[in-house]
Amino acid sequence: MWATNFANGKWNYQSALSEVQAGRKAGHDSVLNYDHAPVNVNQTDLYAGGNGVWALRRTARRAKQISDIFGSVFGAGSVNTRVRVVICAQVANLWSYDVMFKFLNDVYGKPGNYIYAMACAPYFTMGKYNDHLTNGHWSTLSTSATKDQLLDAMALSAGSYSKQQKYTDFWSHGKNYGVRLAMYEGGHDTYGPFNIAAKAAATLDPKMKTLMKSYLSAFFAQGGTSFNYYTLGAKSYNSPYGSWAITNDFNNVNTPKAQAFREVRLGVGVTNVAASAGVSA
Repeated sequence: MWATNFANGKWNYQSALSEVQAGRKAGHDSVLNYDHAPVNVNQTDLYAGGNGVWALRRTARRAKQISDIFGSVFGAGSVNTRVRVVICAQVANLWSYDVMFKFLNDVYGKPGNYIYAMACAPYFTMGKYNDHLTNGHWSTLSTSATKDQLLDAMALSAGSYSKQQKYTDFWSHGKNYGVRLAMYEGGHDTYGPFNIAAKAAATLDPKMKTLMKSYLSAFFAQGGTSFNYYTLGAKSYNSPYGSWAITNDFNNVNTPKAQAFREVRLGVGVTNVAASAGVSA
Protein backbone atom coordinates (compact mmCIF):
# COMPACT_ATOMS: atom_id res chain seq x y z
CA MET A 1 0.00 0.00 0.00
CA TRP A 2 2.95 2.35 0.45
CA ALA A 3 4.18 1.82 -3.14
CA THR A 4 2.54 4.60 -5.12
CA ASN A 5 3.98 3.30 -8.40
CA PHE A 6 1.31 0.59 -8.11
CA ALA A 7 -2.38 1.30 -8.69
CA ASN A 8 -3.40 0.17 -5.20
CA GLY A 9 -0.97 2.55 -3.50
CA LYS A 10 -2.13 5.48 -5.60
CA TRP A 11 -5.77 4.55 -4.93
CA ASN A 12 -5.11 4.53 -1.18
CA TYR A 13 -3.56 8.00 -1.36
CA GLN A 14 -6.54 9.28 -3.36
CA SER A 15 -9.07 7.70 -0.99
CA ALA A 16 -7.37 9.16 2.07
CA LEU A 17 -7.17 12.65 0.59
CA SER A 18 -10.80 12.58 -0.56
CA GLU A 19 -12.01 11.44 2.85
CA VAL A 20 -10.07 14.12 4.71
CA GLN A 21 -11.22 16.85 2.32
CA ALA A 22 -14.85 15.73 2.61
CA GLY A 23 -14.64 15.77 6.39
CA ARG A 24 -13.24 19.28 6.49
CA LYS A 25 -15.90 20.53 4.06
CA ALA A 26 -18.61 18.98 6.23
CA GLY A 27 -17.22 20.63 9.35
CA HIS A 28 -16.10 17.46 11.16
CA ASP A 29 -12.63 16.13 10.45
CA SER A 30 -12.16 12.53 9.40
CA VAL A 31 -10.53 10.31 11.99
CA LEU A 32 -7.61 10.15 9.55
CA ASN A 33 -7.03 13.79 10.48
CA TYR A 34 -7.82 13.35 14.16
CA ASP A 35 -5.07 15.82 15.06
CA HIS A 36 -6.78 18.49 12.91
CA ALA A 37 -3.88 19.32 10.60
CA PRO A 38 -4.44 21.98 7.92
CA VAL A 39 -6.44 20.73 4.93
CA ASN A 40 -6.46 22.20 1.44
CA VAL A 41 -9.91 21.20 0.24
CA ASN A 42 -8.92 22.05 -3.33
CA GLN A 43 -5.74 19.95 -3.35
CA THR A 44 -5.38 17.62 -6.31
CA ASP A 45 -1.71 16.64 -5.91
CA LEU A 46 -1.88 13.28 -4.17
CA TYR A 47 1.57 13.61 -2.64
CA ALA A 48 1.42 17.14 -1.26
CA GLY A 49 0.75 18.29 2.26
CA GLY A 50 -0.11 15.70 4.89
CA ASN A 51 -1.53 13.15 2.50
CA GLY A 52 1.28 10.67 3.10
CA VAL A 53 0.38 10.57 6.78
CA TRP A 54 -3.34 10.27 6.02
CA ALA A 55 -2.70 7.41 3.58
CA LEU A 56 -0.67 5.51 6.18
CA ARG A 57 -3.39 6.03 8.77
CA ARG A 58 -5.97 4.73 6.32
CA THR A 59 -3.92 1.56 5.84
CA ALA A 60 -3.61 1.12 9.60
CA ARG A 61 -7.33 1.69 10.14
CA ARG A 62 -8.20 -0.94 7.56
CA ALA A 63 -5.90 -3.43 9.26
CA LYS A 64 -7.77 -2.78 12.52
CA GLN A 65 -11.11 -3.23 10.75
CA ILE A 66 -9.97 -6.52 9.21
CA SER A 67 -8.89 -7.76 12.64
CA ASP A 68 -12.28 -6.83 14.07
CA ILE A 69 -14.15 -8.55 11.23
CA PHE A 70 -12.33 -11.84 11.70
CA GLY A 71 -12.67 -11.56 15.47
CA SER A 72 -16.43 -11.09 15.16
CA VAL A 73 -16.71 -14.31 13.14
CA PHE A 74 -14.23 -16.58 14.88
CA GLY A 75 -14.58 -15.05 18.35
CA ALA A 76 -12.51 -12.52 20.27
CA GLY A 77 -10.04 -15.18 21.39
CA SER A 78 -9.09 -15.84 17.78
CA VAL A 79 -7.37 -12.48 17.28
CA ASN A 80 -3.56 -12.82 17.40
CA THR A 81 -3.94 -16.60 17.71
CA ARG A 82 -5.97 -18.20 14.94
CA VAL A 83 -6.11 -14.88 13.06
CA ARG A 84 -2.93 -12.84 12.83
CA VAL A 85 -3.15 -9.44 11.15
CA VAL A 86 0.19 -7.94 10.11
CA ILE A 87 0.93 -4.31 9.27
CA CYS A 88 3.56 -3.88 6.57
CA ALA A 89 5.54 -0.89 5.34
CA GLN A 90 8.80 0.00 3.62
CA VAL A 91 12.03 -0.76 5.46
CA ALA A 92 13.61 2.42 4.04
CA ASN A 93 10.88 4.52 5.71
CA LEU A 94 10.57 3.19 9.25
CA TRP A 95 8.80 6.40 10.27
CA SER A 96 5.76 4.86 8.54
CA TYR A 97 5.34 2.47 11.46
CA ASP A 98 5.61 5.36 13.93
CA VAL A 99 2.77 7.12 12.11
CA MET A 100 0.53 4.06 11.90
CA PHE A 101 1.01 2.73 15.42
CA LYS A 102 0.66 6.12 17.08
CA PHE A 103 -2.58 6.67 15.18
CA LEU A 104 -3.95 3.26 16.18
CA ASN A 105 -2.88 3.70 19.78
CA ASP A 106 -4.39 7.19 20.07
CA VAL A 107 -7.70 6.31 18.39
CA TYR A 108 -8.34 2.59 19.06
CA GLY A 109 -6.11 1.63 21.96
CA LYS A 110 -2.97 -0.49 22.16
CA PRO A 111 -2.24 -1.99 18.71
CA GLY A 112 -0.93 -5.27 20.14
CA ASN A 113 -4.48 -6.13 21.21
CA TYR A 114 -5.61 -6.48 17.59
CA ILE A 115 -2.46 -6.39 15.39
CA TYR A 116 -0.18 -9.42 15.62
CA ALA A 117 3.01 -8.07 14.07
CA MET A 118 4.78 -5.40 12.07
CA ALA A 119 6.66 -6.51 8.97
CA CYS A 120 9.03 -5.11 6.38
CA ALA A 121 11.26 -6.50 3.64
CA PRO A 122 15.00 -6.26 4.26
CA TYR A 123 17.39 -7.98 1.86
CA PHE A 124 21.10 -8.55 1.88
CA THR A 125 22.74 -7.17 -1.23
CA MET A 126 26.05 -6.69 -3.04
CA GLY A 127 26.74 -3.43 -1.24
CA LYS A 128 28.97 -1.15 -3.27
CA TYR A 129 28.60 -3.45 -6.28
CA ASN A 130 24.80 -3.12 -6.43
CA ASP A 131 23.36 -2.31 -9.85
CA HIS A 132 21.45 0.98 -9.76
CA LEU A 133 18.60 2.04 -12.01
CA THR A 134 18.15 5.81 -12.20
CA ASN A 135 15.81 7.49 -14.67
CA GLY A 136 15.83 4.42 -16.88
CA HIS A 137 19.62 4.05 -16.92
CA TRP A 138 21.66 1.33 -15.18
CA SER A 139 25.00 1.97 -13.47
CA THR A 140 27.40 0.07 -11.21
CA LEU A 141 30.77 0.57 -9.54
CA SER A 142 32.34 -2.14 -11.69
CA THR A 143 31.26 -4.19 -14.68
CA SER A 144 34.09 -6.64 -14.03
CA ALA A 145 33.52 -7.49 -10.37
CA THR A 146 34.73 -10.96 -9.44
CA LYS A 147 32.94 -13.67 -7.53
CA ASP A 148 35.13 -13.07 -4.48
CA GLN A 149 34.58 -9.31 -4.57
CA LEU A 150 30.84 -9.86 -4.64
CA LEU A 151 31.02 -12.37 -1.79
CA ASP A 152 33.02 -9.95 0.35
CA ALA A 153 30.44 -7.22 -0.28
CA MET A 154 27.56 -9.62 0.41
CA ALA A 155 29.24 -10.66 3.66
CA LEU A 156 29.21 -7.07 4.89
CA SER A 157 25.56 -6.67 3.95
CA ALA A 158 24.37 -9.99 5.42
CA GLY A 159 26.47 -9.57 8.55
CA SER A 160 25.22 -6.06 9.24
CA TYR A 161 21.87 -7.45 10.38
CA SER A 162 23.57 -9.00 13.39
CA LYS A 163 26.46 -6.60 13.88
CA GLN A 164 24.27 -3.50 13.73
CA GLN A 165 21.22 -5.17 15.31
CA LYS A 166 19.11 -4.06 12.38
CA TYR A 167 16.14 -6.29 13.18
CA THR A 168 16.10 -4.90 16.71
CA ASP A 169 16.02 -1.42 15.21
CA PHE A 170 13.11 -2.33 12.94
CA TRP A 171 11.17 -3.75 15.87
CA SER A 172 11.79 -0.68 18.03
CA HIS A 173 9.19 1.12 15.89
CA GLY A 174 6.44 -1.23 17.08
CA LYS A 175 7.59 -3.26 20.08
CA ASN A 176 6.36 -0.78 22.68
CA TYR A 177 2.90 -1.01 21.11
CA GLY A 178 2.78 -4.74 21.83
CA VAL A 179 3.24 -6.04 18.29
CA ARG A 180 5.67 -8.76 17.22
CA LEU A 181 8.31 -8.64 14.48
CA ALA A 182 7.85 -10.41 11.14
CA MET A 183 9.20 -10.13 7.61
CA TYR A 184 6.71 -10.18 4.75
CA GLU A 185 9.55 -10.92 2.34
CA GLY A 186 13.31 -11.03 2.32
CA GLY A 187 16.31 -12.80 0.89
CA HIS A 188 19.31 -12.33 -1.38
CA ASP A 189 19.23 -9.45 -3.89
CA THR A 190 21.48 -9.47 -6.99
CA TYR A 191 19.05 -7.76 -9.35
CA GLY A 192 20.53 -5.92 -12.34
CA PRO A 193 22.23 -6.43 -15.70
CA PHE A 194 25.92 -6.35 -14.71
CA ASN A 195 28.30 -9.10 -13.56
CA ILE A 196 25.71 -11.81 -14.10
CA ALA A 197 28.18 -14.71 -14.31
CA ALA A 198 29.98 -13.55 -11.15
CA LYS A 199 26.67 -13.16 -9.31
CA ALA A 200 25.65 -16.70 -10.25
CA ALA A 201 29.04 -18.09 -9.18
CA ALA A 202 28.87 -16.24 -5.85
CA THR A 203 25.35 -17.49 -5.20
CA LEU A 204 26.46 -21.09 -5.74
CA ASP A 205 29.70 -20.74 -3.77
CA PRO A 206 29.80 -22.69 -0.46
CA LYS A 207 30.45 -19.41 1.38
CA MET A 208 26.90 -18.37 0.55
CA LYS A 209 25.63 -20.82 3.15
CA THR A 210 27.39 -18.90 5.94
CA LEU A 211 26.11 -15.55 4.69
CA MET A 212 22.57 -16.80 4.39
CA LYS A 213 22.62 -18.35 7.86
CA SER A 214 23.96 -15.18 9.45
CA TYR A 215 21.26 -13.11 7.78
CA LEU A 216 18.35 -15.41 8.64
CA SER A 217 19.41 -16.51 12.09
CA ALA A 218 20.01 -12.91 13.21
CA PHE A 219 16.31 -12.28 12.63
CA PHE A 220 15.27 -14.99 15.08
CA ALA A 221 18.06 -14.14 17.55
CA GLN A 222 16.68 -10.59 17.72
CA GLY A 223 13.13 -11.70 18.47
CA GLY A 224 11.65 -12.24 15.02
CA THR A 225 8.71 -14.59 14.52
CA SER A 226 7.78 -15.38 10.90
CA PHE A 227 10.13 -14.78 7.96
CA ASN A 228 8.77 -15.20 4.41
CA TYR A 229 11.71 -16.01 2.16
CA TYR A 230 11.77 -14.79 -1.44
CA THR A 231 11.93 -17.16 -3.39
CA LEU A 232 11.84 -20.85 -2.44
CA GLY A 233 11.38 -22.05 -6.00
CA ALA A 234 13.92 -22.78 -8.75
CA LYS A 235 14.99 -20.25 -11.36
CA SER A 236 18.06 -19.65 -13.51
CA TYR A 237 20.75 -17.44 -11.99
CA ASN A 238 22.03 -16.46 -15.44
CA SER A 239 19.61 -13.59 -15.68
CA PRO A 240 19.54 -9.81 -15.13
CA TYR A 241 16.49 -10.41 -12.93
CA GLY A 242 18.54 -11.61 -10.00
CA SER A 243 19.39 -14.87 -8.27
CA TRP A 244 16.55 -14.62 -5.77
CA ALA A 245 15.55 -18.28 -5.90
CA ILE A 246 16.86 -20.71 -3.33
CA THR A 247 18.11 -22.94 -6.14
CA ASN A 248 18.80 -22.61 -9.86
CA ASP A 249 17.84 -26.20 -10.62
CA PHE A 250 14.59 -27.89 -9.63
CA ASN A 251 16.50 -31.16 -9.22
CA ASN A 252 19.10 -29.62 -6.89
CA VAL A 253 17.71 -28.98 -3.44
CA ASN A 254 21.14 -28.87 -1.84
CA THR A 255 22.50 -25.49 -2.99
CA PRO A 256 24.29 -23.40 -0.34
CA LYS A 257 21.21 -21.23 0.14
CA ALA A 258 18.94 -24.27 0.43
CA GLN A 259 21.26 -25.83 3.02
CA ALA A 260 21.27 -22.62 5.06
CA PHE A 261 17.50 -22.28 4.87
CA ARG A 262 16.95 -25.83 6.15
CA GLU A 263 19.46 -25.51 8.96
CA VAL A 264 18.00 -22.23 10.22
CA ARG A 265 14.50 -23.66 10.02
CA LEU A 266 15.64 -26.66 12.08
CA GLY A 267 17.67 -24.49 14.46
CA VAL A 268 20.98 -26.14 13.54
CA GLY A 269 23.84 -23.90 14.71
CA VAL A 270 21.63 -20.83 14.67
CA THR A 271 22.90 -19.30 17.91
CA ASN A 272 26.56 -19.64 16.95
CA VAL A 273 26.03 -18.33 13.45
CA ALA A 274 24.02 -15.36 14.68
CA ALA A 275 26.75 -14.48 17.16
CA SER A 276 29.44 -14.52 14.48
CA ALA A 277 27.49 -12.70 11.78
CA GLY A 278 29.46 -9.98 10.11
CA VAL A 279 32.75 -11.85 9.86
CA SER A 280 34.52 -11.81 6.53
CA ALA A 281 33.50 -14.38 3.98
